Amino acid sequence: LTIYCGNFFDLSQKELGEVDGLYDRAALVALPKPMRVDYCGHIKAACPKLKQMLLVSFEYDQTRAEGPPFSVPEDEIREAYSDKFQIERLEKELVEDKNPRFEESGIQEFFQTVFHLKV
Repeated sequence: LTIYCGNFFDLSQKELGEVDGLYDRAALVALPKPMRVDYCGHIKAACPKLKQMLLVSFEYDQTRAEGPPFSVPEDEIREAYSDKFQIERLEKELVEDKNPRFEESGIQEFFQTVFHLKV
């Protein structure tokens, strides 16, 4: 296991080597939409041998509160990754214990969704 500390966008395939699996728990949802497009593209470029990914995302009414975490709907994930992966939604559940900031904003539904992406 190797841990890198620094700017993700500075990592290249040379540093990463042969990455065949990835777990994204809080990276994609931490980025605003313009950066998410670059992030997904960089993953595919820096990890060309990537065979599968477990991706955890959140969905909520983004008009009521600004992230992070940002709301990343399923269609955005499919648009970003369907050129390389088959995408299976494993679970979508309502998060009962929401961040107080979101509750104060009047967000009624906050979903956590888990996806399995595979070649």
